[in-house]
Amino acid sequence: MIEASDANDLLIVDDENDFQIPLKQSFLKGRLQVEERLARLMLWEACPKALRLRVAARKPVVVIIEPPDDDWYNAILTAARALVRPAQFLLCESGKKSKGDFFQDAALRTSVETAQSLVIIGRESLSPAVQASADFNVRVSRPDGKLIAHTIKETFGTKRLQPLPKEFGAKLTASILLGAIRRGESAARAISRLTELDRKSRLPTNALAGPRLEDLGGYGDAKEWGFNLATDIAAYRQGALNWQAVSSAAVLFGEPGTGKTYFAAALARTCGVPLVVTGLGEIFNQCNGYLEGVVKALSAAFNEAAEKSPSILFFDELDSIPDRKSLEPRAREWWTTIVNHVLKLIDNRADGVALLGATNLIDRLDGALVRPGRLERQFEIVPPSAEELEKVFRVHLGDRLVNDDLKSVAQLAIGSSGARAAMIVKSALAVARRQGRELAIDDLVAELAEGLPPDLLERICIHEAGHAVAAIALGWAVDHVSTLGKSGKLPGVCVEGPGKGATRRSLDDHVVMLLAGRRAELLLLGEASAGAQLDLRAATRLVAAAHFSLGLGDQLTYLGDIADAENLLIDRGAAKAVEAALQELDRRCDELLEPRQSQIRVVADRLREARVLSGDAVRQLVAP
Repeated sequence: MIEASDANDLLIVDDENDFQIPLKQSFLKGRLQVEERLARLMLWEACPKALRLRVAARKPVVVIIEPPDDDWYNAILTAARALVRPAQFLLCESGKKSKGDFFQDAALRTSVETAQSLVIIGRESLSPAVQASADFNVRVSRPDGKLIAHTIKETFGTKRLQPLPKEFGAKLTASILLGAIRRGESAARAISRLTELDRKSRLPTNALAGPRLEDLGGYGDAKEWGFNLATDIAAYRQGALNWQAVSSAAVLFGEPGTGKTYFAAALARTCGVPLVVTGLGEIFNQCNGYLEGVVKALSAAFNEAAEKSPSILFFDELDSIPDRKSLEPRAREWWTTIVNHVLKLIDNRADGVALLGATNLIDRLDGALVRPGRLERQFEIVPPSAEELEKVFRVHLGDRLVNDDLKSVAQLAIGSSGARAAMIVKSALAVARRQGRELAIDDLVAELAEGLPPDLLERICIHEAGHAVAAIALGWAVDHVSTLGKSGKLPGVCVEGPGKGATRRSLDDHVVMLLAGRRAELLLLGEASAGAQLDLRAATRLVAAAHFSLGLGDQLTYLGDIADAENLLIDRGAAKAVEAALQELDRRCDELLEPRQSQIRVVADRLREARVLSGDAVRQLVAP
């Protein structure tokens, strides 16, 4: 046995003193390019002893060699050609069309008849015969610190090097790693360059810029969960906490634009881990949409997160994975395979991988996704308060307007998401830049308070004041009233909903509040406008749901889900029952608001001036 000179030297350390030794000498020694040397080391390390002995004895073998990734494909192919001779080579590179079964089987027969080896590089679309005939399956790993150190020693003729950590360079691509080891320099310079590249490769996505959780306004319980996750990941890294004890899976849900994706990036920065982002929308854009391609892409995302562990895997638009109960028979088989595969990936998730999903429609998620043990924590993300918005604006403004009070801006932005606040700052900066001046607070106000014709603004103020006055009279909590459209939405009143434990009375009250905007226009302006369309649709849905889904009408028969209840109005009898209920509730609304016209006028006038009013401000205006 010949011993290595130190822990990082790979020269003949095997116990056998047979013909494997000259093979290893010829394969690994000599003047080789950096890429050749490192690839040969990687392949030799991956080959089991039995395979090495067969190759050294020139005995034919059938071997499948799987490179660590596509970046290493050509280098491993070149190394395999140098190791296994004589041999035929089948190339099955990922993402490229491989030879069909006929050609693969023909190559197998030829190799057997001519007593040559058959080497398959890659595992894509292998024929059953080739897979069954393989004597060895060799999976080549990325180079570790030992292999990199040996390559540097041989390249520069250095006798001694300090041992490199085993995980050194593990996250570097082949191109980056090989480009850092340059002939004509020194081993010390190569180590220095690789050390810096290795450090940067371990930083989380967008780690060099962007806010952390503590910089974000709002997010409530989700933020608290995120802080706890960061603490637990730190303990896990130190070996002080078992991963099974970590609450590491959650779903964020809420309206579009409330900053769910923004939260995921900030969470990764706070935890100091990489962020891997996936979603079926992205996957369908990247593959042909066939079942096999989708399954592989889903697995690849989870594998990437496992390789970067500890990490956060962010699954966006989680509702794109449908609830299996809602599928038509034609689509059920295809989607059931996808859903089951996702469930399996979640169940087999590697230690150190936190999973965060996001959806606008949590009620459409398959129940198996959100059961205990999977995505068991669900956090609703709502638009931030005025105080929280002020903090959001500060984050996006950076060192601008540090001496200005942003309370008025935040008040105007009530109801906006963090994402919209970021867009407002970006748009205001663009205006100031085009005019060749510094940003002013008026630029932010101008982005928020878009101009409206006086008569339209008057009608909007009366309409929204009607909603607010009715809500307060009925005992509903009002968060704010706004004349400003947010993120493509119309002006409106933000109030609490009837909730899951709603009674017929609470549903009726909510419908009265929905009809109050239109009724206020009739009382104060003499006629209603088409602006009540969305209110009427919501009111119709609620009344239909009460009658046909919730058992709160005149019959107990269940005719469909809440979301489908309005579709039953195609039936003349159903439509007549809903219309009668709406007319009765509209009369109640008139009785409620007719004596409160002066309150509506006071709120509308103040709303026209301020454009946005908090719930407290409205309550003070209507107080006796």
